[in-house]
Parts: sequence; C-alpha cells; structure tokens
Amino acid sequence: MAALYEFWCSGYDFETHFALSAGFYVVPDGTKVTMRCECGWCSSRGLSTIEQLPTEEELKQTLADIDTDAPWMARVRAGWARLGLDATEAKARLIADTEERLALSKIRKAPPHCLACGGIEFKLFEWGRALESLPVRHPGCGGDLVGRRAGHARKALLQYHPEGYLLPRT
Repeated sequence: MAALYEFWCSGYDFETHFALSAGFYVVPDGTKVTMRCECGWCSSRGLSTIEQLPTEEELKQTLADIDTDAPWMARVRAGWARLGLDATEAKARLIADTEERLALSKIRKAPPHCLACGGIEFKLFEWGRALESLPVRHPGCGGDLVGRRAGHARKALLQYHPEGYLLPRT
C-alpha cells in the first residue's frame, strides 16, 4: 500500500497526484530490510520518491531512545495505540527493523538515490509524511509547493540491492 498525495504549486500550472511507496532491500544473506523513503525534487525527474538513509549514529541513537521518553518515541507509542497494536510486539519489531537498518548502513557505500531514475542530485523535502511544514519552496519555479494526503493506492513493493538499485522481478 502506498500513501497517495496531491501536490500543486502557486507559481505555475502544476498539479499532480503522487504515490509514496518504497519496498525493501535484499541483503546478501537474504534478509529483507524495510526501505524508508520521502518525497523530494529530483533534478532530472521532478517530484520523486527518494531513499531515506539514516546514518549509523542516528540508528544507534534510535535504539538508545526506544525505552526513553524522547518526543519522537512518544509519538510512535501514540501511533501504536491509535492503530490498536500490541506495544510489546510493536517495540520488538521496531528494534529488529532498526538493527537490520543498522547492519545495512555498515555495508552500504552509495548515497541515497532517486528511486525513479537512480540520480543523486535531489532536494529532499524535510516535512515528512505528515506534511507538517508545507508549503516548501518549489525547486522548479520558486513558487509554494503545497500538498495534502489524499488516501492510499495499491502499489507493488519493489526489491532493491543494498546499494539502492532496483532488482529485477523474479
């Protein structure tokens, strides 16, 4: 399932729907590591899905914060409650997911990519999926790029090499 967004720009006639979806990395031992991504502006593709690659230090801090009252962790726990998830199971999945991403960060050499074209020249929008700091400056024309969540769309989860390149479907 992909999150579906609508975007438009105050600077010119630009309006589009965008499905933010990723997949997972398949590491050499066959483990599938959940991919994180965000919207961004690719220099060659425009509005696009961009890999989000936390550093090893950020992932270690995530693990250290899980049993604390860090603000981000309070939001995560509230989300679990809102979705009716068992907190113990959800916490165990968060730890496992973070440890898998930490292991991936130790073997990954390539920088984040645009998932549409593989390019590395992009501007990652720093507002996250909540659209909490829109509008952002539209890199294409300088107008205000605004958006809203518009629902969900069905989209296949794709498989990626640990360096971020799409693997052929099997």
